[in-house]
Parts: sequence; structure tokens; C-alpha cells
Amino acid sequence: MENNSIPINKNIIIRYGLPGFLLAFTTLPLYLSTPLIYEGKGGLTLATIGLILMLVRFSDAVTDPIIGKFIDSTKKNRFMRWLVPSLLILSIGFFLLFNPPKNITNLYLIITWLSIFLLIVSISNGAATLAYQSWIITWSEIPQDQINLVSSREFFSILGVITASFFATQNMFLEMSIVVVSFCIFCVLAIRPLRKISLPKKKRSGLIFFKAVFTSKTRGMFFIFGINAFANSIPALLFIFFVKDILLLESRVAGFLLITYFLFAIGSIPIWSKLIKRLGPNLVWINAILLSVLGFIWALFLGPGNFLFFLLICIVTGFALGAELLCPPLILANKINQLKQNGLLEGSFFGVFNLFLKLSLALSSGTILPIISYFGYTSSGSPSAFSLSLMQFLYAGLPCFLKLVCLVCIIKFLYQPKGKK
Repeated sequence: MENNSIPINKNIIIRYGLPGFLLAFTTLPLYLSTPLIYEGKGGLTLATIGLILMLVRFSDAVTDPIIGKFIDSTKKNRFMRWLVPSLLILSIGFFLLFNPPKNITNLYLIITWLSIFLLIVSISNGAATLAYQSWIITWSEIPQDQINLVSSREFFSILGVITASFFATQNMFLEMSIVVVSFCIFCVLAIRPLRKISLPKKKRSGLIFFKAVFTSKTRGMFFIFGINAFANSIPALLFIFFVKDILLLESRVAGFLLITYFLFAIGSIPIWSKLIKRLGPNLVWINAILLSVLGFIWALFLGPGNFLFFLLICIVTGFALGAELLCPPLILANKINQLKQNGLLEGSFFGVFNLFLKLSLALSSGTILPIISYFGYTSSGSPSAFSLSLMQFLYAGLPCFLKLVCLVCIIKFLYQPKGKK
């Protein structure tokens, strides 16, 4: 097999990782902060916001495979030519989304503003992420290089999430927007030297898009990614509500808990990376899911003031998160290499990968928020006891069940012990 690898050094690894900060920083607040910013404006309800998030995320998901195909069809510097403009559009859209005009009080105008800029932020983030993720498959076929690049990307991504968590839990939306615009300019300048790296491009095989990407060899894998994403998205969606109304803790404590969670994720990345080199991403992912379920299930039994218990849960599940960030893209990269589609359809593969992830996120936004709203939960006011119990079950019980389903599917469809073919 022809080796299409480009030498990787620490400078390249760091520069490659930087956009991960911006992409993660602008993703978390869409679900964590948007309901807080827009609920009540012009009479806008939590259920309506959830439906808007679902529709926008669904539209965004459908465009990802199309954008991925366009990235694959772009010729010179195809990844940079998509990444840089998308980052610039993302930063502008984010600023306008998180700082709506105060003089808009009409319900339909608010819904229009929210929908348009949610869509702009989501699609631009999706296009940038596709180019960013698929870049490394063409860059290097060497597993060690891919692990290093993915680790750098996820390290900066978690830093972005930690920073966004602090701003979001303190309702510092203007300051958050300024950080996005400033870091976008810095990031674009920092990655410019990478455009000089000439990446190999194979001759296209002529395979029809879905025939090449969505086959009997990949369907189970994408289905598993979708289940896992759905399980992860529910706690992210309900975290602020859980801390505020179940644990009865202040917003500054919520920020501390989130930061602790992601700090342990950062600290775990070097450990999980070494384990992946020895055991492979499939087996490591199985163990990480088990650890996550064993740690998170206890959130079902927490109540007012259980800060220390929940802190311990955040530590354990944060540690498991490091592997959950590394393993799926590495599993997909291995599959692309196995199918000999590196240098051909990386963008298309990651387009379908993100399609399943975003459909799962859309499903959680469009079902979970309307469900708790229907049964009497509101973030402002006095939610009913039943709605609080339901919200706690949805926050912890349902994700753990989905994780166990995901675990069974990984063992059945993806994991092959050494020596077994």
C-alpha cells in the first residue's frame, strides 16, 4: 500500500489543535445557554426553543454529508479552503446569536432571529469541523501520528469547553462572544503556515457517494456513534437545570463542577492515548463506557445539597470522557484506512459521522425539553415534584441505559479480540 504520510512535528500538532478550542467553545453554549437567553423573550417557551434547536440541528445534520462531498471534490488546499471561511462566519454568527437586540419584543421576530443565527452557527461550525476532522486522514496513515493529532485536537477542544462552561454558567454572554471573535482571528493566523503542506490526493475511484460510505461494513458503526451521541447530549442539555433544581446549588457551583469535569477529561487524555496504542480504540471505548455508567448512575439518587457526591461523579465521568472523545474518530479513521478511502472520501465519511451525531442531538433537543415542559417543568418558577423526578430520570437514568445499549452493540459489531478475524 502506498504511504501517503506527511512528517508530523510538535509545532504542527499544536497548530492543528488550535481550531478545536474555537469549535468546542461555540458548540456547548448552543444547548447550555440558548434556552437561558431566549426563554421568556416575547413569550417564547422552553418547548418552542427545544423544537427550534431540533429543527436547526436536523437541517444542519442533513447538510453535513453534502458539505463533506464538496470538501472531497475541492482540489488545492481543500481542507484550509473550507476551514478558514467557516471559522470566520461562525464567529460573526455566534456574536449575533448570543447578543440579540434588546428592542425586539415581537415573538415572531425573536423566533426568526434565533432560527437564522442558530442555523448559521450550526452549519458553519459543521463545515469547519468536517474539514478539520477529515484533514488528518490524508495527512498521515500512521496510527501514532493520527493519535497525536486527535489528542491535540481534543485537548484544545476540552479547553474550549471549560472556558465556555465558565462564561455560560455566569451568564457572561457578551464576554463569551468577544472571546470567540478574538480567538478566531488568532486561530486563522496561527494555522496559515499549515497551508504550505502539500497533501497527497489519490485518483478518484468513481464510486457513488453512499455506495462507498454507507455500506454494510459501516452502518453498524455509524448507528453506534449515534446512540452514544444521544446518550451524551441529554446530560449536557439538562445539566444546568439538574444542578439548579435537583441539587439546589448556585450557578457559580455549576461552573466549578463543569470545569472539574472537563479538567479530569483533559488529564485523562494522555492516559487513554497510551492505552489506545496498546489495546486499540475499540477495547478502550468499551472500558470507558463501563466506567462512565458505573459513575453516572448514582446521579439518580442525589438530592438537595449533595455537592460532594456529585463532584465525585463529575470526576469519574470526566475521566471517562477523555476516551469517549478519542475513540470514535480513531475507529472511523481505521475504517477509512481499511476500506482504502483515505485521500478520497474522508470528508464524506466524516459528513455521515456528523450526520448521525447531529441527528441524535436534534432528537434530544426536540424530545427532552418538550417532555419536561409538558409535565410541568420550567426553569423559572416552581416546577412540580413529578416534573423534577422525571427530569432527574431523563438526566441520569436514560443516558445510562443508552450507554449500555451502545456497549452491547460495540461488542457485537466493532470489537474483535486479537487473533480473531
